[in-house]
Parts: sequence; structure tokens; C-alpha cells
Amino acid sequence: MSRNKLFIDPGLDGAGAAHFLGKKFVHANSFYSKEGRFEDAALHIAKQLRDVYGKRQDIVVVEFPCFFPGRVGYASAARGDILRLAYSIGVIQGVLRPKKFVCVPVREYKGQLPKSVAKRRVKQVLRSKVCRIQGRASHAWDAAYIGVWWHRPEGKAWRAENLVSRRSRS
Repeated sequence: MSRNKLFIDPGLDGAGAAHFLGKKFVHANSFYSKEGRFEDAALHIAKQLRDVYGKRQDIVVVEFPCFFPGRVGYASAARGDILRLAYSIGVIQGVLRPKKFVCVPVREYKGQLPKSVAKRRVKQVLRSKVCRIQGRASHAWDAAYIGVWWHRPEGKAWRAENLVSRRSRS
């Protein structure tokens, strides 16, 4: 049974979403808001996600923020970034209302892996289908990485042929 899955990388300035049907990658995109207050921006981004993907998702998997000790971690904690991200995740869940909502701690799937390495891994798995990753890439690539990580065979190398949708084949 094919299940609609949406993988989301929330951010303070936007979010990325990667859509999969079953294990097959369909596409990824980035969403942004220019709303002034972060509460308004979070709602605007969640509504954009709903407008594009609807409320038909069986599973929504969202990156859950973690605190990483260090100069950058302490600075973001002092600004309240983790709380703002957690708020955004709640707004996304409330607006999309999927059948199942899963938070995956960033520490569990990526840790402090540089974005460039995550992007390279997505390219290795999706190969020519990376053209389906649109928008200002950072959030979209991270969302695609969450989806690729979620579908990896347990204890085996990732296999691209298991992750590419027939609809996205040229």
C-alpha cells in the first residue's frame, strides 16, 4: 500500500518539504514567509504547506530541534531559536492534521553532519531526480535528506532505485 509521506525541515525563516509516495521520491520544495512576527510567519508557512500538499498526508515526519553545546548552540539558545522551531512544528501539525505525526530529533538522523555532506548523500541516492528539488535549496535538501534517511534499508547501503518515483522518471 502506497502511503503519502511528507518530510519537513522547519526553520526560522522557512521550511523545506519532501514528498514521497511509499518509498518513492516525488519532489521537494522550500517555503518562506516575510511576515514580521515569527508566530505569523510559522502560520503562513504551514498554510503554504497545506495549500501545496493538502491534508491528505498519511505520515508527516518533522525534524525536531536539539541543543548542541558550543558557541553557536549557546547563542541560538539565548535567542530562543529552539523554542521558536518547536512552536513552528506545533503550528505545522495543527494546520496539516496528518493521520500520523512523527518528530525525528536532528541528533538521531543527522547530528552535526555538514549540509554539504547531506546534500551529497541525497544526490547519490536520487541521482538525476535531484532536479525535483526546487526553491532556495537549503531547507528542501534537508527535507529530502530526512526522507532518504527514513527509507534507508536497515543495515544496508541506500539504493536509489527504491527511492525514485515512476512519475518523476524522464
